[in-house]
Amino acid sequence: ALCLMALLLLRGVLWGAPTPGPSDPSRLIQTPAAKVALNGRLLSDVRRFPSGCSVLLEVDRVGAGWAKGRTELQLSDCSAPLLQGWRVQVTGLLRSPMRGPHPLLPGSAERLARQGSWSQLRVESIEVLQRPWTPLADLRRRVAQRLQQAAGPRRGSLLAALVLGSAQVQLPEDLRQAFRVAGLSHALAASGFHLSVLLGSVLTLARRWPPFLRLPLAGTALLLFVGLAGVQPSVMRAVLMAAIALLIRESGQHSRPVGVLVLTLSVMLLLCPAWARSI
Repeated sequence: ALCLMALLLLRGVLWGAPTPGPSDPSRLIQTPAAKVALNGRLLSDVRRFPSGCSVLLEVDRVGAGWAKGRTELQLSDCSAPLLQGWRVQVTGLLRSPMRGPHPLLPGSAERLARQGSWSQLRVESIEVLQRPWTPLADLRRRVAQRLQQAAGPRRGSLLAALVLGSAQVQLPEDLRQAFRVAGLSHALAASGFHLSVLLGSVLTLARRWPPFLRLPLAGTALLLFVGLAGVQPSVMRAVLMAAIALLIRESGQHSRPVGVLVLTLSVMLLLCPAWARSI
């Protein structure tokens, strides 16, 4: 099992790097930058910064033709709300993101490549085409808003990040930097700690239930956690390890932690080889 995981890890490191597809918007980048029109779906709520806003777009049309890929929208006007799942049409200048000065100091290009995007669009105009129903995004937003109302914008954002993970909640930059300096950035990442609290609470409430009721309840908690925190390497690692350990426990057997970890990592690397590059 260890040899299999090592081979999968080696494959992911050497050949697992994501690359833009033949219809990716980055194929349209020109020098000087040319104006393009894109249609697609927003992958998150817009994030606001002192210099403007940004959000990742899943592109399905470029002009009148079909396309498949992602690009980061950069907006100077952040007054209008832009929420996850909305379909929009945007026009602007398409360009390549800036690379970092050193492999250990990644820039926008490396950050976006990890998210499957190789281009940025400086938006000149944007039009919302459709506002579909997004129950998970609405629930995530409602949880964050309730915590901010109860504890204030700053502390409420921190509580929301501890519950949902910082990938789903925007924290003030000075607060994020303080956690980074203290070596506690992992506390803000949705991972095993968050899931252990959730799953432990669910199993405690259902400890007197028969297994055929307890397991579906635990499975629902796992799926809810993935839906709220998003499909990230740390989230999938925690969910797969919890599911494997729970099945072994409910069958009356004892699990070996190293075996559970090796099996989990092997499954993750089979599903997404690029995760081998995520420490």
